[in-house]
Amino acid sequence: MSYADFVAAGNLVAEYVLDNPVTQINGYVGIWDFKGFSLRHFLPFCSPKHIILLTTLMQDRFPARFKIAYCVNCKFLMHKAWMIFNPIMKEKFRKRIAIMGSDMSVLHQYLDPSILPVEYGGPITAPEDKGIAQKIIDKEHIVKYNNKFGYV
Repeated sequence: MSYADFVAAGNLVAEYVLDNPVTQINGYVGIWDFKGFSLRHFLPFCSPKHIILLTTLMQDRFPARFKIAYCVNCKFLMHKAWMIFNPIMKEKFRKRIAIMGSDMSVLHQYLDPSILPVEYGGPITAPEDKGIAQKIIDKEHIVKYNNKFGYV
């Protein structure tokens, strides 16, 4: 996946999430799962240009009330690679990213397991229907419209 594809996919999901008025008011908490994600996958995003663009997008340009992101299933080297972003992140934003390994009991110190899916030690199973993906696809016309203005 290219850097542009990565950012575009993230923006599609973000637009879907931001469409909910409750999220607009209360903000959101994210779980970014790095399972199967190695340093080899991470390095293409570590050019100075990409680091600055992604960090600026996340902390200064993203139109949402971002509460915190829990990065789970991070390997030791991933944690070190993430440190590349720290010098250019604002302190407020830096505090809103928690890096952790695969021990979900650490995540449970922050989030009640009763609201989590099975893969994170909670009781919630994924719905059979892939409704969210279809809803995102159904908004393709909005994405095409936004792209006319340079919005990715």
